[in-house]
Amino acid sequence: TMNGGIITGNSAVEWGGGVCVDDGTFTMNDGEISGNNAAHVGGGVAVYNYLEDKSGRFTMNGGMISENNSGIGGGIGAVGSKKAEIRTVVVINDGMISGNSAKDGAGVSVKTEDPYSSGDALNRLEIKGGEITGNTAVNYGGGVYTAVALADIADCEISGNETTAANVNSSCGGGIYLGNGGAELTNVSVTGNRAVQGGGVFGSGPVSLDGCEVTGNTGSEYG
Repeated sequence: TMNGGIITGNSAVEWGGGVCVDDGTFTMNDGEISGNNAAHVGGGVAVYNYLEDKSGRFTMNGGMISENNSGIGGGIGAVGSKKAEIRTVVVINDGMISGNSAKDGAGVSVKTEDPYSSGDALNRLEIKGGEITGNTAVNYGGGVYTAVALADIADCEISGNETTAANVNSSCGGGIYLGNGGAELTNVSVTGNRAVQGGGVFGSGPVSLDGCEVTGNTGSEYG
């Protein structure tokens, strides 16, 4: 549990530049995770599980995750194995995720290792508040990226994020990229994000929006 302080200036050759949650739990109540780097997943925080009876879980109740960099999940990157019975879960209740960078999922990334998983086999992203702003991905998901995962996003602001690739097939979801799995968005403000395709929201699976504001986003080719 992190109740304050700062984790900064660290690096990892694979997972978790600042924090690596390996088949366990980590709760951030306050403080700052900034300026860290991981070559593969989770510049600020990496979460994963590979054991059948274990769970990787990260909960953010406050604080800031900023200016981190990684291949997948610049701020937070979570990946779970198809072999695990309990899914990898990222929960964001409050706080700010800003100024992070990655190839995919600059702010937050949650994905399932097995592309053919479904239902309870999917990893989960739950956002219930906070801000995800000013993050930059090369390809998919400037603010939020999910792939073969379930997403429940509510009562938050996702703004000023972008993807920078020039190719129409490689720059998707400036604010939010939702891959196969499913997503529900409730009372979410998605504003001022940029991508070639889907400046605000890009979805390739079932997506529902209820009471959301999606305005001022730019898709230079589509959406």
